[in-house]
Amino acid sequence: MAATTHSLSELHQLHLKLENAQSQLDRGPKQIQARQRFVETKKEEAAEVHAKFQKLKMDADSRSLQLKTNEARIESLRGKLNAAASNKEFNIIKEQIEADEVANSVLEDEILEALEKVDSTSTEVGQAEQAVKDAEAETARISQQVTESKAGLEAECERLQAAIKVAETSIPPKVGEQYRRLVQAHGASAMAAVTDSVCSNCFVGITAQMLVQLNTHQVIFCKTCGRMLYIDDSA
Repeated sequence: MAATTHSLSELHQLHLKLENAQSQLDRGPKQIQARQRFVETKKEEAAEVHAKFQKLKMDADSRSLQLKTNEARIESLRGKLNAAASNKEFNIIKEQIEADEVANSVLEDEILEALEKVDSTSTEVGQAEQAVKDAEAETARISQQVTESKAGLEAECERLQAAIKVAETSIPPKVGEQYRRLVQAHGASAMAAVTDSVCSNCFVGITAQMLVQLNTHQVIFCKTCGRMLYIDDSA
């Protein structure tokens, strides 16, 4: 059976469709794995933000406790102030109270700043947790999409493989082995259309003799890239 331009063009299109369907099948698990890695990244980011929040909160709590301790000491010193036995002792206690009050004023400013950081980081925690939920939801959506499309794509691959076997009967036996080696090595690009006397794979022009051979339905191969050629009758 002669390998006509139409039969080789049809065979090439079947290979391209099979390659596309198989690519979609292969892409599905990779998409899921990529999304799962993305979820893990978002979880790690959320854990880091949460740890930062806990550290800031502990720091703010520690400073607040220190402030309360200082205030209790000031009250104790004021009690001692009234019971001072001498002016010297009175002045010493008074100076200590004043120093502690200055220290508390600084501590209060630090506590206010720390609480602001806690509030800000609390917002970051919420955003990070929401990012994890969004990533998980998108992963679930893609997983479901891949699962739902898998059976259809597998059926399409089987249909195309059967159609390719039928279309391959147009290839002369003497070049059958060379064709199979090309398909094994290059997949769908084992064949290339010739448009305006140029191979569409390597973009090198073919000879006038080769063009005549193609027009008389002879099977030829590109001398540059080795692809099986056919005339592009759609151009």
